[in-house]
Amino acid sequence: MDSIRYSVRIADEKIKKSTLWKNPTLEVGLRDILISEPFDRSVEPMQSNFISITQQIPTSDKLRVQKSIQIVKKSMLMDDLDEAKCRLVKEIKLSVYTIDEYKQRIAIVKKYIALTRENIKLYNDYIAIDSMSHTQGVQAELMLSTLKIKEQQYRAILLSQMKRLEYLAGKKISSVSLKKSFA
Repeated sequence: MDSIRYSVRIADEKIKKSTLWKNPTLEVGLRDILISEPFDRSVEPMQSNFISITQQIPTSDKLRVQKSIQIVKKSMLMDDLDEAKCRLVKEIKLSVYTIDEYKQRIAIVKKYIALTRENIKLYNDYIAIDSMSHTQGVQAELMLSTLKIKEQQYRAILLSQMKRLEYLAGKKISSVSLKKSFA
């Protein structure tokens, strides 16, 4: 967006300059230079030295047309800037929603972990009574480790989304809260 803003500032300058005449050109010329004596001007009558100044004079509203062209170019740049702002807002909102989603997923996994720990405790108590249910306890332990891995994966995604949000916002963000309102 900074490059677009810079282009808009350049467009403003071009609008200001579009109504000005072009700079005059200055030419210095020498004709029929003798190779043997380049500075001798008395040999031929066609030898000449000259200085010419030319100025382009705009006719038939050329300056007004140039200005309107520059104004249209600036409006196109402003549209690009507005579009870039909308894309940035969209990406920020998507990041916030993704962060909220993964916070909720982590909370759900934590509940599952708590329930799985309770199941393990129950299976261990049940094993004391019946030695046949040992496999269920092992399965619960495996599920607990799977849930812990899933929680760490969600935390990694949450951290990467927070860093992405900081990058998009251009500043340090310590926490994100999503205000939910249903109409």
